[in-house]
Amino acid sequence: MSMNDVSKISFSVLNNTKLPQKDVEEKEAKKETLESKAQTAHKDPDSILDALAMSGSQNKLMLGLNSINPADYLTPERIKDIETSMGIFEAGVQKNLNAINAEFKAIPELDSLSDAYKLELAAKMML
Repeated sequence: MSMNDVSKISFSVLNNTKLPQKDVEEKEAKKETLESKAQTAHKDPDSILDALAMSGSQNKLMLGLNSINPADYLTPERIKDIETSMGIFEAGVQKNLNAINAEFKAIPELDSLSDAYKLELAAKMML
């Protein structure tokens, strides 16, 4: 056995003896942080619901502030064109929705789909 082999063996022995102690310290540190997080994580459910209600009421107040008037950006003719094309689109979606409802009634798995999903399918058929 050469001197290099001896140094490799002693180096691996030193490293292996230090690793478990380091792992134990890391696990203890993680356990302490998890315990501290668990202690601070509990909040009163009523306070959370109150905060959500407050943010919802703030959003309602902001609704009217950011409205856009199309007449500021478009000519009356262009607004009329958009209204006409939206009417055609909505009529097509309704036609597709009626067809989906008629076809899906025969298949119970498809008939049980939500109305919102059926409406989404009808709109996608227009694209």
